[in-house]
Amino acid sequence: MTDIGICQRALSKLNVEDILPADALTNPLDKVSRACAAFYADARRQVFRLASWTCITKRLLLCRNTWTALAVHALGDLVIGATGVYLCTTAGTSGASAPTWPTSGTVADGTVTWTFQYTTARALQANNYTGKLYQFAVPLDFLRKIAVTDASGTDQAFRFEAGVLFSDASEIVLVYVYDSITPDEWDPLLEAAVVLMLASEIAYPITGTHENEVAFAQAARGLAREAELNTLREKRQGPKPSDPWMAELWPERT
Repeated sequence: MTDIGICQRALSKLNVEDILPADALTNPLDKVSRACAAFYADARRQVFRLASWTCITKRLLLCRNTWTALAVHALGDLVIGATGVYLCTTAGTSGASAPTWPTSGTVADGTVTWTFQYTTARALQANNYTGKLYQFAVPLDFLRKIAVTDASGTDQAFRFEAGVLFSDASEIVLVYVYDSITPDEWDPLLEAAVVLMLASEIAYPITGTHENEVAFAQAARGLAREAELNTLREKRQGPKPSDPWMAELWPERT
């Protein structure tokens, strides 16, 4: 499935038979293409925020340390440089001035090599008045929080403010729904929900009527509730219970 395929399916919900060109979202030239281009990204993100979609979930170790000059770094250290987070992949000492931070790949910094990890949503705040000890850089593709834990998976107290996460824990792993722009990553339920939400958003701009607009949005939310219930059921499933009659048949093996 592709972005254009999603849009085409949304149009079919509205009984619109126009065939979208391959560049309809990047070079919209007619009313139908312009409506899809204007509402597609918003409709996608609306649906992503509605549920804990497991097919587009990430687990990411966050960073709380900004880059400093002439600092000793070990393998695995994380620093915030400009608008990105970087992982130390060659241990050493940082330079006297900050490098030009790339948005992909690696960069040399004194005797340290940094490897780009993710773009940050916001810069850390100059003053922290939250009462929490630490603040962490949240990734730009963050859309919905699923859990905030330490590296061992233990839940941690936290608060979000203006794209920054605050906590008293010195190490934070954020589990979250990310802004996936690749429909091939989506499961069929998510795909169907995005189609319905987009159909709701483009209904009036294309057809000039609000008929079925609310119904499509409600149907999309219904699929999101189904996905959330599926996730909860999966979390509640423990290890498969043993069969007691097996122990009675072979007591020497218990």
